[in-house]
Amino acid sequence: MDQKVPRALIFDALNTSFADRDTDEVRKYGDKSHHLICILDLENSATKDDDIEHRPLKWCHTMAFMNAMQTNKKLDKAIHDISNEFFDGAFGEPLMDRLAGKTVATASRP
Repeated sequence: MDQKVPRALIFDALNTSFADRDTDEVRKYGDKSHHLICILDLENSATKDDDIEHRPLKWCHTMAFMNAMQTNKKLDKAIHDISNEFFDGAFGEPLMDRLAGKTVATASRP
């Protein structure tokens, strides 16, 4: 999407105000639409049920990503291995277990 759609349309689709489109964070980290969702405090106005508590789009994105890690062992392992490599072995146990506060007996994954 980032290569095929003009950036202004991505901001429009995310309902981003003009003032928020040119900030230090957007200039530094906002090179892709995925990154914009992560750095902007966007309202989640996609829900149609007024009884559902509105959450920032960033929160919804993070929860979807964590769910994908929990339900897709291959993705979880890939993220775990890359994180361990980048952070010099800091994530000895599976990443989602560490984030959830679970303890794992071994320091490495099978």
